[in-house]
Amino acid sequence: MKVAFFRGTIRNPKGKNVPGQWAQTPFGAMGLTEGDEPSLHTLDPASLEPLEEIAVVDLTGLDREGVDVIVLNILSGNYLDKPGVKGGGDAVLFILVNEALQVLDVPV
Repeated sequence: MKVAFFRGTIRNPKGKNVPGQWAQTPFGAMGLTEGDEPSLHTLDPASLEPLEEIAVVDLTGLDREGVDVIVLNILSGNYLDKPGVKGGGDAVLFILVNEALQVLDVPV
């Protein structure tokens, strides 16, 4: 299952365009909610204006919950801002996914 990570602008519920990052998954566009505890929510595709595709990764064998966990941790951990991630391909993003899984203490 392909998951693409983007940077661009997101129109918030108040109609203001704000900078943001999100993942486009087979389950829809997923972004972080604002607040104390980061959580994922589905974004309206019409509210997204991509400026750049950061990376695309194939997360084979994961269900919706697994994809949500990885996307949440990549977005909340600011892994997409690390040097060398943009255009680094699957190898770089798999390293970041592994870092996210280590934070969660998930066996890989």
